[in-house]
Amino acid sequence: MGLVGALLALATTARAEIKVTNLKDGETLRYPIAFLRGTTDALGELRITNQENDRPDGTNAVPVETTKFKILVELRPGVNHLTLTEGAEKTQITLNYQPMTTPYRVHVLYVGASDGEMNYPAERADDPQNYAERLDTALKLMQTFTAERLHDAGFDRKTFPLDLDANGRVVMHPLRFPLKAEEIKKLDSTALWQKFYPWSGQLFSEDKNKCLIITLYVGGALGAGHQAMFGAPGVHVWPVSIRDVYRAFTDTTPIDATKVQDDSIGRSVAWAQAATTMGAALHELGHTFGLEHSPDAESIMSRGFDHFNRFFTVVEPPSKASPVSTTFPEATISQWEIPYAARLSVNPWFQPDPPMVLTDKPPKIKFEAKTQAVVITAPYGVRVIEFKPPLDRPDSTPQSGQYNLFVTEEPTNLRFTRDEVRRLVHSPAGVEIAVTDRQGNTVIINEATLNGNAEGFFNAANDFNAGKNPNGAWRYGMYSPDTKPNPNSFQTYQDWVKGAGGVDVRRYPGNVDPNVTHNGLARTILQGTLTWESNALTLLPSWQGFYSVVRWTCPKDGRYRVEATFQGADMRPTSTDIHVFHDLTSLYEEAVEGVGAAGAKRFDQTLPMKAGENIDFVVGWGRNKNNLNDATALDAKITLQP
Repeated sequence: MGLVGALLALATTARAEIKVTNLKDGETLRYPIAFLRGTTDALGELRITNQENDRPDGTNAVPVETTKFKILVELRPGVNHLTLTEGAEKTQITLNYQPMTTPYRVHVLYVGASDGEMNYPAERADDPQNYAERLDTALKLMQTFTAERLHDAGFDRKTFPLDLDANGRVVMHPLRFPLKAEEIKKLDSTALWQKFYPWSGQLFSEDKNKCLIITLYVGGALGAGHQAMFGAPGVHVWPVSIRDVYRAFTDTTPIDATKVQDDSIGRSVAWAQAATTMGAALHELGHTFGLEHSPDAESIMSRGFDHFNRFFTVVEPPSKASPVSTTFPEATISQWEIPYAARLSVNPWFQPDPPMVLTDKPPKIKFEAKTQAVVITAPYGVRVIEFKPPLDRPDSTPQSGQYNLFVTEEPTNLRFTRDEVRRLVHSPAGVEIAVTDRQGNTVIINEATLNGNAEGFFNAANDFNAGKNPNGAWRYGMYSPDTKPNPNSFQTYQDWVKGAGGVDVRRYPGNVDPNVTHNGLARTILQGTLTWESNALTLLPSWQGFYSVVRWTCPKDGRYRVEATFQGADMRPTSTDIHVFHDLTSLYEEAVEGVGAAGAKRFDQTLPMKAGENIDFVVGWGRNKNNLNDATALDAKITLQP
């Protein structure tokens, strides 16, 4: 070959080779921002160009600082021909973008006060206040991150749907809440979130919409039901475009805590502020999708959101906490851990096309006292089951949680002994169990609170069955209006409907109230000013004075302990009269007045009973003679005594 030929061959083999490792040629994505990672043999600048996109984000460039690269580019609907270049080396890949057709949407509300400016906090006096560009970019990053991390966990690239306009931009809703700035500033984050909740529910129906509220006056972060809320102190350091992401996550400008709140957990530079605040906003959205806090240190649902930047970068810049740039292990990148990824993969909000509907038959978790077995029944099959020590336990660690993922066969029945599940996660005091079926229904319970489903133990909430009335020993109904409640006027509710947010409602046909409602979902449901905790049973009297009643009928002779707690389920003060009857004999009469646990009333009595006798738990409209804000939660247990 000769010396010249040998040198030419050597030069050819030394050229950089660009390899995309996470996407294959011809793949279809259902979201607009493609994330490409891979390897290259040389350092330099890597550029990407989308031939079908002549908008600014159709091109991007990042420096290659190690042999690994990560880069983003905007796709347009249809076929997208992408070219990656580094020096003379070139690689091409084709991706298809097929927009989602689901009717579900995540909306962005940028909310200020009824007076004053609509500016987010900023350090520079000349900040352009371009919130629309920053929020558009951040939400698309969260969307792409979610799809890719689900794929990294072994699932399809699924993610939540954003409300996009005809040009593919996230629709912004700059709104003024009907309170003045000074009034808003007096509220803590919980109080403000509660005020926003019914308001956002009126703007967008809760059945197919979720709202991320960026609030300008109060810090803090909360998420549940259809609403996530996050304060705006970090928005000023969020990237303004996809091309700007690398700059934002490498910006080492110190945070001036005299001008904005430093939310960077002591790192105190712009890139860290951007990472934590964008990650925390996604964390709150995670709560709206039914996810609870996680013991996994790198989970988005724990403080893992502080490392949101690491998914998009290869090297972490200096900060106050670390004076030099560092590389980081893959295990320290923010993630949706496998059990949470499994739950999201079947969540109706993550189906790109008209989704499955949450059914009225979620999984149930019960305990058999006789066999000491935890029994799980799931009509639609178990997709994933998680066992975790309670998060308030001091020795909770990511390693102490366990899960089973069922892919090829999804069992409808599972049994474990109480000792087995406690030994599994080294938690002798109790285990949190989460069960998700293939329809996306999730039920979570601490098995230490399960006392029964053995003969002789009855729990009004645990035993609730929306499809049956009577249901075993339980019946749901009403008393006629009268000056005093009359057990002889009891009528069984015949109608069953799905209420707002997914609550089951038992009521008299053709009437909204009186009713008995139950939240069989694993998440808290909020509707207007009403709150249903998971597994909550609530009674509402009617505006005409009908009493709402839960009746238990004794199955066999014996001595029974009857326990009941009544408390308001409304964010506004409740005013109801409450009663417990043994057949026609009044055992208890009180009033619930106030908000939540502060006005709770408790009954506890043991008495002899014969088969066929009744215990009635009764809620009336109270001394004000109306049922406004009168939904009353009932926690009732009846136990056969030895």
